[in-house]
Amino acid sequence: MAYSGSGRMAITPQSATLIALHGLSGDAFKTWTDKDNHLWLRDSLPEHIPNARIMTFGYDSALKNSTSRMTVLDFAQDLLIRLTIERQDPLEWERPIIFLCHSLGGIVAKQALIMSHIQDETYGTIVKSTTGMAFFGTPHRGSKTASTGRMLSRIVNAASLSRATIRSDLLKTLEISSQSLDHISRLSSQILSGMSIISFYEQKPLSSTGSLIVEQFSAILGFPNERAIPINSDHRGISRCSPRHPNLYLPVWSSLKEMVEKSLLESRGEYDEFMDKLFCVDYKTAQLRPRQPHHGTCDWIFHNPTFRDWLDSPQSAALLLSAPPGFGKTVLTRHVMEKVLAGEQMYSDGTCINLGVSFFCSYNDQISTSEQTVLRSLLHQLLQLHPRAQHVVCNGLLERKMLGLAYDFTPEKLWVAIRDVLSMDGMANTFICIDAIEELNTEDCHRIVAGFNDIVNNMNKTSKRTHRIRVFFSSRPSAQYRVNHPSMHILSVNRQHTEMDIRNYLRDSITEFCQTNAPFAEAMANRSPTSIIEKMTKRSDGMFLWATVAWENFCQHIFWNEDVLEERLLDLESTPPGINPLYNKLLDRIDPTYRKELWAFFAMIAVAKRPLSEAELSELLPVMVSQRDELTNPCQMRPFPKLLDIIEKHCRDFITVHDDGKILFCHLSFKEYLLQTWATDRPEILEKAKVSISKACLAYIKYWDSLTIQDGSWTSRIQLLDYAVSQYLSHLASLPSDHPLWITYAETADSGYFARDNTSPLHPLFTETFSRWISEKLMSIEKCHEVVRAVVSHGYDLNGKDKNTRGSILNFCCGGDGEGFKLTVPLLLDLGADPNLYPPGKDSNLKAALYKNHQDTAKVLLRHPKFDPNQTDRNGQSALHHLIGFSSDEAIFTLLENRVVEVNIQDRVGSTPLHLAVDRQRSEVVRRLLLAPHIRLDIIDKHGRTPLALATWWGLKQIALIIIERSEAFPIPENSHVSPLLSAAKHGEEEIVRVLLPKTRYKHIGRDLDESGKGFLHYATMNNWHDTIETCLMLSDINTDQIDHSGGTALHYGAKLGCTESCRALLKYEASTRLQDRNGRNAAQMAAEAGFKDTLELIVREGNVDANQRDHQGRNLVHWAATLDCLDVMQLICQQPGVDVARRDNSGKMPIAYAWSCQCPKVGRYLSLRMKYLATLSVPWKDPYNWDRVFEIATTQYMKAQLAAEEMRKASERAAQEETKKAAKLEERPRWEEAPDQYSDEQRRELSQAVPERMKLPWR
Repeated sequence: MAYSGSGRMAITPQSATLIALHGLSGDAFKTWTDKDNHLWLRDSLPEHIPNARIMTFGYDSALKNSTSRMTVLDFAQDLLIRLTIERQDPLEWERPIIFLCHSLGGIVAKQALIMSHIQDETYGTIVKSTTGMAFFGTPHRGSKTASTGRMLSRIVNAASLSRATIRSDLLKTLEISSQSLDHISRLSSQILSGMSIISFYEQKPLSSTGSLIVEQFSAILGFPNERAIPINSDHRGISRCSPRHPNLYLPVWSSLKEMVEKSLLESRGEYDEFMDKLFCVDYKTAQLRPRQPHHGTCDWIFHNPTFRDWLDSPQSAALLLSAPPGFGKTVLTRHVMEKVLAGEQMYSDGTCINLGVSFFCSYNDQISTSEQTVLRSLLHQLLQLHPRAQHVVCNGLLERKMLGLAYDFTPEKLWVAIRDVLSMDGMANTFICIDAIEELNTEDCHRIVAGFNDIVNNMNKTSKRTHRIRVFFSSRPSAQYRVNHPSMHILSVNRQHTEMDIRNYLRDSITEFCQTNAPFAEAMANRSPTSIIEKMTKRSDGMFLWATVAWENFCQHIFWNEDVLEERLLDLESTPPGINPLYNKLLDRIDPTYRKELWAFFAMIAVAKRPLSEAELSELLPVMVSQRDELTNPCQMRPFPKLLDIIEKHCRDFITVHDDGKILFCHLSFKEYLLQTWATDRPEILEKAKVSISKACLAYIKYWDSLTIQDGSWTSRIQLLDYAVSQYLSHLASLPSDHPLWITYAETADSGYFARDNTSPLHPLFTETFSRWISEKLMSIEKCHEVVRAVVSHGYDLNGKDKNTRGSILNFCCGGDGEGFKLTVPLLLDLGADPNLYPPGKDSNLKAALYKNHQDTAKVLLRHPKFDPNQTDRNGQSALHHLIGFSSDEAIFTLLENRVVEVNIQDRVGSTPLHLAVDRQRSEVVRRLLLAPHIRLDIIDKHGRTPLALATWWGLKQIALIIIERSEAFPIPENSHVSPLLSAAKHGEEEIVRVLLPKTRYKHIGRDLDESGKGFLHYATMNNWHDTIETCLMLSDINTDQIDHSGGTALHYGAKLGCTESCRALLKYEASTRLQDRNGRNAAQMAAEAGFKDTLELIVREGNVDANQRDHQGRNLVHWAATLDCLDVMQLICQQPGVDVARRDNSGKMPIAYAWSCQCPKVGRYLSLRMKYLATLSVPWKDPYNWDRVFEIATTQYMKAQLAAEEMRKASERAAQEETKKAAKLEERPRWEEAPDQYSDEQRRELSQAVPERMKLPWR
């Protein structure tokens, strides 16, 4: 371990530890140092990440002249030992570790983490402290260059006479498909899944080799928690972040800084589970599957005016790249995306774009690709770019379901989340790329384009107009885009755009072919390459794919001379333009001897639901070419060996092996050609492929089920098993409903695969299968029922043997959408399905049917002899609960008449059916339940409410009267229960109160309080029921001075609301006028504050009022009465002995000051007159207020308010008139554009100004 050449460092309060590991033939310092001797780990990184402890680890990884025999395992052990020494202080154990790994260094770091995990007692703190990994060109899956290098090392070692040789063992470790790399990757995958990972991959070939050292497929792990960032440098330069190229290495600085900040958060890892659930498809692999552009091509787009206008727009904008098939739009899209991520594309002001997310529809599983898939993948990438937004999005998508919290990934929620993330300040310069949106279904395509256009337009209208979001779509041409989205930039690719790229490609290809093929070079000696280039360019008609395929076909020749060259050129001239005729010609050239097998091969790849590996195809092809009608044991079909050699020899014009080992067509257009052309010309080939792959899937499922050992290891031992289990149903869907394989599918039930419990990791629920049959209309209802009968006849138990899956099929059909499910429920019941069984965590069968308003299905269940109406579901609800919630009165009455029903069952919240009927305001049902035998009215729910209390709680007057009328005995509530009387008074239902009071016999009326501490007397006073108050006070022992939580009595609230008669009744029974609430105010002060003169006068006349009693602000009754210009009331107050009219409150104000503030001249003059004769004043009183000006001031203020209101009205009218004029001009637009000659120049200019700039059409 070293840092700037020093030894052990003093431990300081640093934020994180960064450890740099060099690669093959690297050096602890030189690997990270550019040609200007700038060691960025020491000279630049501390500026971006202050207080970080940065170390570099060196090991002997030299290839040449090295006598070392240390392996990757030894390097990792040495790293752990040295790192443990550096971390001896306990303070170091809490400091997060981040590894920066170049090339082989990433393999060493992964091996070290594996060993740290295994040897937990010795090195466990290292793996626990590691929070992030940054890989710079690490060959996780090996390097093609290493394979070539190993071969050369053998030659050199064999010829060398010295002991120093080339390390072929290290090169072997880095080979493609290396067992060592595969072992390390598998063991480290679980460890790395909980960390932040950034993978930088090179984009420039090394000058000495002319090729990429580590290809993109190997440099990217493909984990959900990984960010893949291209760097426009070669394998050496990728680790040398020079300050001379700030934009080139900006992604490195920003992502490392972000990784360190995330590692220091206390909640790190809190949202990892959410990110894992959000991840749904491997979008990273799909991004790498398109070809990289040929050198010197595709750069024209960065100089295109439409592209530059879109990119340099000062606000957010969307661009659609529209190109016909074969024009290379996907390759162009990948090129644009990688240039943006590498920081090479900048706005006109020099701002760099380095935040980018993408989704390539063409290279993802077509079955799973949908609007939801695209949005989830884009949102996952956005949250990786901006981790601080994870908690906001997580909380927004988290919803409370019946079984607890769950994430809602519906498109509506995802759109809101994406909009919220893009609105954040850190995402102002985000680039969003969606390729081949036409591959989605039409509705999803239009929703995605419209959704992002709405986001862009809304941002430009709101405070986020400074954001510069860039949305890039690519699609085949469609006139709908321009019509539906007039504000979107559209770049239509034509032959003028691609012809220069085609010429460059052909020129380089001819030059390269001349260098590698001497006979061809000699044949070209007297011929200019321009003739070939121009012929191919002209016939391609701008289609880059045609030129590529034509050139590759042109080169397929062994012997070359001038005559052969001339023949090839003549043959080229006879090839018609267009990709389909070219494919026809290439297929016709296939040797008839091999044509049948190769066409079967093509058909199998075309109908497969995802790309297949060599092992999977080698197991499928024997089924395709076999003559057997039945396939009982697929392992008896021997796989075809060396399939890749066959591809190289016979199919290299059509098929390629991708870097991830998947076998694909060289061009997606060839798959489209096969599916479209062969569907009419050779339908039997495609049909056989569909049947063969469906047959194989079913055979593998049945065979796996028959094995005695069934565990996850079989998925690797039987290569096609995983594909069969995940895709069998989609293949069956492509077959007609009367195909015999459907019955074969039903026969699998006797082996127990679909009858087995849910313990198998490969077991798909039978309900999902049935759902696809019905919802996707894979077959008719009659045929579907035939399959179901066959399944049952072969041993499938509809009720399920396991508690986790019992009754799942019937339950699913009860709640399924569509007529087919309704018709299937009687069939399942006839076949023995138990109507009372349903899976744990699901709604009961009856509730599932009623929730979807399947009333006929509910009647079928209720009439079934085995149906138990008193069975409760997970919420404790019985059939009666469900019917009250969702069904008609007739159905409820029928159940009560025909079955023995327990009417007092309580659900999880304590509600009986009567409670639920009250809550749903079903008066007829309430009447019928009250007639049921043994009905109880004293049962309370978890909130302490009887059915009557519930009715009064919600103010349901009619329901409450029905219950009171039908019940003979009224249950008096306990202390903790809700009082119907109090609830009725709270809702102002005097009629209910008058009926209930005699039933209580006026006992315990004051005992019941609500949550605010108010009792019946409070609410009776607030409702001004003075007769009721007098009756209660006369017949009961209720306390007239009962206070609530705010200290208020009934008299307080009567005074505050001006309930004069209620206050009179309270005062008659000696209610106290001197009690103060929490603000220190008595009832008289409350009346004065509220401005009720009559109530205040009543309290002062009839109550024992202390006019000098002060509230918490120091004000007495004279202060409060001074705010009312009622002279008679003030005189009445001042007649009381000892009244102090000159008392100052806590703010030093006397009552006369409040009279002036409230513009009360009568009271003010009266107080001024009394104060002149007060002996208590130290200085004779002199009135400072001019009471004659009070009316003048009030009049002036009123006039000002009236003038302001009039100005606002006029401004509003002017704005409305302007909007009306603009709308009229916009309506006029079609006429002046269609017939401009009918309008004058002045009229056209005026109308043109009313039309947004992007909506204007050119004059013709």
